[in-house]
Amino acid sequence: MITRELNEILNKTYNYIKDAVWHKKYSDVIEIFDLLLFTEYVCEEVGNPEYDDFDEVYDSFKRNLNDFKDLLDFDFNELLLYAIYSVIINNHYNNKNEKIFNYIKYRTINIMQVKNIGIEEIKNFDKFYDEWIKFLDNKK
Repeated sequence: MITRELNEILNKTYNYIKDAVWHKKYSDVIEIFDLLLFTEYVCEEVGNPEYDDFDEVYDSFKRNLNDFKDLLDFDFNELLLYAIYSVIINNHYNNKNEKIFNYIKYRTINIMQVKNIGIEEIKNFDKFYDEWIKFLDNKK
């Protein structure tokens, strides 16, 4: 379950990432997506204040975005494509394949779909894709 407050934050983050891609702020997209994807949220189960006179924590557990990605108001895979597009088009990464692999290692996604994201054409996409396939073969 996602609280209303967390859901609102996640929706605003999603909208910001989409807007940042359209404004070519690729470094912002990558930074925000990394924070979103790799943050662990600590949840505490506390007693019901209507019945308890104290704030005892009954249970504490950690969650990350993977735990509730299916409960989001938006398509997580679409957000993932925006992040991958930003990594590919941004020239600040020596090992783009490793970065992208860390994004998708627990997901199934067709990386060819990034060609339909953003306003800039990905130059030399075929070369990138060939390198990506070789990278995946080496990971096996």
